Amino acid sequence: MNRETSPCWFKQRNYIHFDSRLSLKNTIKLVTNPACIIKHSFYPFIKDTLCEKKINNSLERNVKERQVLYASHADSHIYSYYAHLLSEKYEQFLLNKGLANHVLAFRKIPKPQSEKNMCNIDFANHAFREIVSLGNCVALVIDIKGFFDNLDHEILKQNWICLLEDQNFLPEDHYCVYKSLTKYSFVEKEQLYEKLSISKNNHQRLPNYKYCHPSTFRKLIRGNKLIQINSNNYAIPQV
Repeated sequence: MNRETSPCWFKQRNYIHFDSRLSLKNTIKLVTNPACIIKHSFYPFIKDTLCEKKINNSLERNVKERQVLYASHADSHIYSYYAHLLSEKYEQFLLNKGLANHVLAFRKIPKPQSEKNMCNIDFANHAFREIVSLGNCVALVIDIKGFFDNLDHEILKQNWICLLEDQNFLPEDHYCVYKSLTKYSFVEKEQLYEKLSISKNNHQRLPNYKYCHPSTFRKLIRGNKLIQINSNNYAIPQV
């Protein structure tokens, strides 16, 4: 695949899921057609636990568990494309409000004289330089934990509508994407492996980056009630 000819939002996932990977051509056919999005059946996310080792100030190693949710191949392309559409409108919104140079989170900000985007190290360096130039000042540091785990669905919806402009409600295709994120479903990876009799060590040998046939999914996964659904009016997966 030639990255130069691929849209910026297109990214193939190398993990295995309930569906096979899509070509760029088929992906574009899917994501750019609102009628296809409206009819699309989103697969459950696959939930896994990652262990991260961190060293504290006393040089002690602590293991921190982090929950991650993986979207299916087709679903991940849909999320990427709609995130791209909303990001363009969000950037314009920030410009109109005079906030483009102040908001950093979840944005791709080009690095001066480089083809790369700025990272947290660049932002921190800029902040330190600004503090030095100001001299006597007060810097506030706030740590927001569980942002996605506590995001209110109605607040998300109203701000989504706001970005679309001249809309009092979400268009049907946007609403389907919104609903798949707010009323998301998931399957625990360990239960999935157990039910499909998959070895954790040999799962990369599965063909087409796919765990099973749709009929097997319906019989063993859905049929055995392994699918859990978010019934709260808050929380979305970070995709």
